[in-house]
Amino acid sequence: MNVLLVDDDPDLIESIQDLLSETSIELSPMVSGARAMEYLRDHPYDVVICDINMPSVSGYEVMAAARELGCQHVIAISGDSLEWESKSRGATDFIRKPVDYDELLKALKTCL
Repeated sequence: MNVLLVDDDPDLIESIQDLLSETSIELSPMVSGARAMEYLRDHPYDVVICDINMPSVSGYEVMAAARELGCQHVIAISGDSLEWESKSRGATDFIRKPVDYDELLKALKTCL
């Protein structure tokens, strides 16, 4: 499974990389929504995990681009209570920060 992880918090990215390092998941981390939007155009992903609140380009914009480009699953993450809005904008799942890693693994398994 190819997964794009987009979050402006490098510590969160590192901990998710560590978590997924022993799985068969191929993870591409990005700390910028703008960079992720560019990257999505040339690289297909099975799943996008995306922070909603990022500077410059929001997670909602990244989610919309991912869906438009054929990504089947988008997992939104945020420290705010944005589950309903995230799902109404196309998120397959929502995980509130701080990220519960068991919950993230469960969400990824449902994307298989």
